[in-house]
Amino acid sequence: MGESIYKNRKNIYLGCLFALLAALGAAVADVVPKPILGDYAFETIPHVSPVVFVAIIFVINAVLFSIWRKPSQKISKQHMIALVGAGITESLGTVLYYEGLRRTLASDASIISNSEILFGIILTMIIFHESIKRKEIFPVVLILAGSVAIPMLVEAEQSSFSEIDIASEGNILVVLASVLFAATAILFRYASANNNYSFGKMMQISFISGAVFCIFVLLLFEDWQSIQMPTYEEIPALLLSGIFGMGLSSLFFVMALARIGATRTILLYSSSPIFAVVMSAAYLGEKIQVYDGISLVLLVAGVLLLKDKI
Repeated sequence: MGESIYKNRKNIYLGCLFALLAALGAAVADVVPKPILGDYAFETIPHVSPVVFVAIIFVINAVLFSIWRKPSQKISKQHMIALVGAGITESLGTVLYYEGLRRTLASDASIISNSEILFGIILTMIIFHESIKRKEIFPVVLILAGSVAIPMLVEAEQSSFSEIDIASEGNILVVLASVLFAATAILFRYASANNNYSFGKMMQISFISGAVFCIFVLLLFEDWQSIQMPTYEEIPALLLSGIFGMGLSSLFFVMALARIGATRTILLYSSSPIFAVVMSAAYLGEKIQVYDGISLVLLVAGVLLLKDKI
């Protein structure tokens, strides 16, 4: 009996640790690439294109998960289509997010990207014909206010006209990225429901699909002779963002799900923008504003009140 309780507590502690590591990894992916991608206001300075950056980190993760996956595992046609679709939506969403990151503050981009929770609920309602209960309206409003309304309105009030245009473009791109991330989560949920596919196999397929999509976009729209690749000094940040920020973060998230369930995992994972705001100040020198704190409080409160829905 005592040993069983000890194991259960150990699983809970490990699950919470993995969820927080996943949140920290997501914050790393949100903040660390900004210096590599450059600032949109200084377009003449050489920078790595978001499409190139995403293609590289998707290729790296595709290789890593190809090594880690279980061999000889068949996936049905419908689930394969879902995983390929998830890879494409995630890669496109990541490109849009990084294009937005070039135009706005990293702290704002990270907070706004958590509107993915809200869009996930909306897409689920549309696809599965679910309805929202009256008691769930207030938490949804809190998430909308904290993740979108406050960051966008405050930035518009504090910036000059030219800065408003650039920052607004960036924020809108991050919102669009959040819609795609929500669609990715739904596709993953569909592919993983009621089957025994290994996580490594699913991630391998999605990362390969995303990498192929990015390379296809580069072939169509980029001049290969003018493509700026990361410098040697930027490679550590790229690897940190790609491997820990994207690959291992996803792995930690799934490991947390297995130990503490979806509700606890999502609640702890929603701490990601808190890590991102602190990292934005420490790593990028961005000032932590009062509205950042208000946005985070509203966002976390909305997630807590909506825990049964998500």
